[in-house]
Amino acid sequence: MRLVDKLKRKEKVDKVVIHIGKCGGSSVIEELNKRDLKFFEKHVGEVTYRRNKKYIIVIRNPISRFVSAFNWRYKLVVEDGTQKDLYLGEKELLEKYSDINNLAENIYDEEGNLVLDFKNDEFYIHHLKEDIDFYLADFLKKCKKKQIVAVLATETLSEDLKTHFNITLKSHLKKNKKKTDLSNLAVNNLIQYLEKDYDCIEKLNNMGVLTEKQYQKLSNKVF
Repeated sequence: MRLVDKLKRKEKVDKVVIHIGKCGGSSVIEELNKRDLKFFEKHVGEVTYRRNKKYIIVIRNPISRFVSAFNWRYKLVVEDGTQKDLYLGEKELLEKYSDINNLAENIYDEEGNLVLDFKNDEFYIHHLKEDIDFYLADFLKKCKKKQIVAVLATETLSEDLKTHFNITLKSHLKKNKKKTDLSNLAVNNLIQYLEKDYDCIEKLNNMGVLTEKQYQKLSNKVF
């Protein structure tokens, strides 16, 4: 019996989709809604663990997610201007660094001291503060393997939806296809800054809830 059938038969069991920003979660939510699957969505908020719930986690490689988040905010806030006043200081910060490579190269100074901490309100950029660690760090300390019914990775999304829910994803449109080149310094800074995100992926893999292909894509640090 496929997971989609099991979930439909257990309507009394609450399901929670942990929708980490910039991981394709909107496509996942849309497809699950089409199948009338009952669930709560947790998005842009800390996840409160409940032992009587089942969880679906939507996740992405940390560096890819970080790059996508910056580029998407730059488009909405600076280029389009549709959200230029949504968060105090965000527009000025995006304009100051202008592209993801410049931002990443300046996360640390020459002595290795942290300069740009996006968890600090002074350097707030939407979805950079709300990273993988933000959603999963405390949650994974308590959650049991049997409660995670599916992990859906951006990099393997079509395959994952088919495997877990028998859903054929016809399209996963990327609204922001901006090409991004990262210097070695930028990549190394991001690897260091996103260490806790990568730790979450290691924990998921150690729990046995990732496929080999998912782990390879999610843990990648070569860009």
